[in-house]
Amino acid sequence: MDAETDPSTMTKSQLKKLKKKRAKERNEQESAKQPRLDQGVCVEENTTHSSEDETEELQRALENKTEELQRAQKNINELRSSLATEEATAAALATEAASIANTLLQTTTTTHSLKWTCEVCKTKRFDSYSDALEHEKSCTGHTVDAPASRTTMESSILRFEEKLAASEANFVELQRLLEQTKQSNQSIIGELESSK
Repeated sequence: MDAETDPSTMTKSQLKKLKKKRAKERNEQESAKQPRLDQGVCVEENTTHSSEDETEELQRALENKTEELQRAQKNINELRSSLATEEATAAALATEAASIANTLLQTTTTTHSLKWTCEVCKTKRFDSYSDALEHEKSCTGHTVDAPASRTTMESSILRFEEKLAASEANFVELQRLLEQTKQSNQSIIGELESSK
């Protein structure tokens, strides 16, 4: 049996065509043959058994292909459901990130938002990294009394900035995973549609 007539590599429509072709050939052979004995065995009977075996083999191959198609369709449905869940999660994270960004924006506009904190005293904050570095060179770790509300506000801003950065990183990762899942789903759907 060559690759063109191997039932395990054929599509459903190819199997049907092959089955019809073989049935037609059998009919032509049966009508052209006269029953004759060859070494005590009827040749016509051997041909009939062989044709029945081929028909059963084709039927099994067709059933296997149908089962494969059903499993693939089930996988596609599960992937679509998973994709919808991931899209909903990504949308929720985007909403949360926007809310945190909005809160942070409101907080930073009402106070002086400083971006760099001295690593020695942990209280002095600077607009630029170079200013913070310069301060750290001479910082002894002693703090100047700052109003408690400002220190608390600055701590709140730092926490918001950390939360925002973490949320943005999570959102970016979810977007990447969502895109990978979409591409995977599209390739699976394409393969299934081409095998129909």
